[in-house]
Amino acid sequence: IRFIIETYMAETVNISEMALKLGEEILSRFGWSLVDGPLDENFPCDRIDLHQNKTAKTHPTDCVFRYVDPYSMEGNYFLTDLKSYSAKTLESKQLNPVVRRIADAVECAATSTVWKQRYQQEEDQDVIVHGLLIIYNHDNQYDKDFRDKLSAVLPRSHHLPARSRIYVIGPDDIAY
Repeated sequence: IRFIIETYMAETVNISEMALKLGEEILSRFGWSLVDGPLDENFPCDRIDLHQNKTAKTHPTDCVFRYVDPYSMEGNYFLTDLKSYSAKTLESKQLNPVVRRIADAVECAATSTVWKQRYQQEEDQDVIVHGLLIIYNHDNQYDKDFRDKLSAVLPRSHHLPARSRIYVIGPDDIAY
């Protein structure tokens, strides 16, 4: 049993490392950078009464990417959630709760002093926090149209700060 658990844990770590590497390789092409802050770290939820998962008192941050908008000079931060699923899991996965969790995290990150201390760079006075959900198909067997699956997500049910957005990079986008 110990061998199976250690093997599974090592596989999970490798998958998350692959997803992080993939994110860096894709996003660095746009001039974005990985923020020098803790990876795979939780920060406290400031709005437990409003967020759906009231038992979790924290929000995850797998990593944070940043770019400065060349027109407005605003620091745009992308609280990133890296997900890696097999095709079988992805086919049955409901995306609305996954998007809801990242929306809740963005809502808290926008005002969280803990999150800002960890990730916001000193030179950025005006900051916008966005959510970035990267969904990777690690067995490369998902052959359905991911946009169809994503269209079932109800965007109006997620509360975000006024200028914040959630972006999803799915298996199709990654393959492209």
